[in-house]
Amino acid sequence: MEYYDSHLHTLFSPDAPRDDGCTVDLLCQTALAQGLRGIAVTDHYELLEPGEDNPALCEYRFDPAAHAAQVAQAKARYGDRLHIANGIELSCPAFDPGAAKALCENGGFDFVILSCHRDRGMIDFYDYMQEPHTAAEIRWSWETYLTELAEHIRTGCGDTLAHLTYPLRYYTGAGKADLIDFDARYRDYLADLLRLLIDRDLPLEVNTSGLRDKMGVTLPDEKVLALYRDLGGSRITVGSDAHSRQHVGYKIRETYARLAALGFRAVTVFEARHPIEIPLEF
Repeated sequence: MEYYDSHLHTLFSPDAPRDDGCTVDLLCQTALAQGLRGIAVTDHYELLEPGEDNPALCEYRFDPAAHAAQVAQAKARYGDRLHIANGIELSCPAFDPGAAKALCENGGFDFVILSCHRDRGMIDFYDYMQEPHTAAEIRWSWETYLTELAEHIRTGCGDTLAHLTYPLRYYTGAGKADLIDFDARYRDYLADLLRLLIDRDLPLEVNTSGLRDKMGVTLPDEKVLALYRDLGGSRITVGSDAHSRQHVGYKIRETYARLAALGFRAVTVFEARHPIEIPLEF
């Protein structure tokens, strides 16, 4: 069985810890030590809304040429032992579709992760949940997130959808996750979003980062993955979302096994934006 970690951050991402974050080279060394067959280096690139002036978010924009140069050096050094994809985590492409499409088409990427970390006109969910909010406000932020996520998907900018249930990480941290009741209120919301992915043949990422925090589950969890499967979804990417060396490859093997148990037959990785299916052989 070949294992791939398709969501990894290096020191090109400003939220990677300066004392334990990775250069691209160190990321590759760590991945090899973990016995991985392949990785994708997917540092953050946040898009702003038209007219938005947010210096903090602008920090989350790496130089594609510098990024590609380091990945190319790593490919030359480790490419016979490790499949290395030059990737990007492109957040909120619907905020600036022209810039997003230009970056995807001209950035020379092997793999583009589509993500969303905030609602339009709002701050990142991490920052949002640092302040108290009413149940109505939290439900509004979640419903807005799902609605806007569909807009981001429709831009066509991305090879997989990252951490579908991202806000739940911060609702959970604030002790408010029970407000988001999957069965009673949000199954239909998520089903519509998953059908959109299936119709567009866009893989769904299983992000293992939730397994190392208070959530204790992948993003999305097995209930959502079962819904995706039942709706006819089959294409999955898997990534740890590691921002430090200690989390590279985190729970990837266990997640592959759980996906196989849920009935998924392959994991998708990318090379030059083209999907490659890796059979789940257990």
